[in-house]
Amino acid sequence: MSNFFRQFFEAINFLTIIHVPVKDEGDQPGGLARLIPWFPAVGLLLGLLVYLLFRLTQNFLAVPICAVLVLMAWEIITGGLHLDGLADTVDGVAAGGGKEGILRAMRDERLGVFAVAAIVLVLLAKWSAIGSLPAQSLILAPILGRWAMMVLARISSPAREEGIGKAFVPFRNDQGLAISTAGVLAVAIFLEGFSALIAVGAVFLLALGVSRFFQSRTGGITGDVFGFTCEVAEMLALILVF
Repeated sequence: MSNFFRQFFEAINFLTIIHVPVKDEGDQPGGLARLIPWFPAVGLLLGLLVYLLFRLTQNFLAVPICAVLVLMAWEIITGGLHLDGLADTVDGVAAGGGKEGILRAMRDERLGVFAVAAIVLVLLAKWSAIGSLPAQSLILAPILGRWAMMVLARISSPAREEGIGKAFVPFRNDQGLAISTAGVLAVAIFLEGFSALIAVGAVFLLALGVSRFFQSRTGGITGDVFGFTCEVAEMLALILVF
């Protein structure tokens, strides 16, 4: 298997519950960070799946019900990975208490009221947007969510010396970033026209803002912050495309 396909399949396995058999060849150079340029491609795959589900179900179900089914499939395919990051990040910020207090709260498996509220509000915003958008808009949101994680990895440092944040950061593959970004822009314009650049710009500013916030509060980002950024970026993409 060529390294080209291997990294893509590994990214699918990491970001979704879809399992693509990949031969174990031990630790690879670059660790998990080498998968980051493939994140938007995984987003494209996810977007196509939820798009097809929406088009199929809208033939015999009311649009609000279709939107619910799409959201359920969306979170099931990703294993709730990013929702978990959203909840833990909001809990950490709400707890306060400096770097150690925030990181301690983010590690706590219990959900606080702010975490629950964040999950409900983000899913509600997505559901409302899906019900009023053309079906092809569903393809773009997962792409931008995972592109936001790639941008975040490039401009941030890790908050801890272990965990997913450390595994992905620092990400210094500028060639991979440039190629993936060019692909994201091309797909965005193809799907939504140049108005899609508003959503792309908003997602970039989100990643920049999240990075600066956590650099100042905790000295860097964690794996949970990646999930938070992905979920909020998807929500922004759905709201801002038109």
